[in-house]
Amino acid sequence: MFGGAPAASRSYSNAKGDIIEVSITGDAAMIMQFGPMLTNPAMAGAMDKLVRVGDQRAIQNQDGDIMMLVANKFLINVQGSADAASKLSYAQAIDIAKLSKM
Repeated sequence: MFGGAPAASRSYSNAKGDIIEVSITGDAAMIMQFGPMLTNPAMAGAMDKLVRVGDQRAIQNQDGDIMMLVANKFLINVQGSADAASKLSYAQAIDIAKLSKM
């Protein structure tokens, strides 16, 4: 999707069969296009719901999927069939401070 950008993803499932996929993509030119959209509260709020993941601003859509930009370098997506609260919990489990220092 991001043309050769470094990326990592992992899928998780629970006993009910709900799935959450966490993906982190870094240093891609396309990520820079998301920057203004994700860092501008007016633009981000117009897209979907603004949520906080630690001290990081993120966007959560109607399905509960979360997208956030960390240090203008990493695009994090948390998506899947689980409920919105579960997706937010997984996003909060990411060590954003450590990722920001990379």
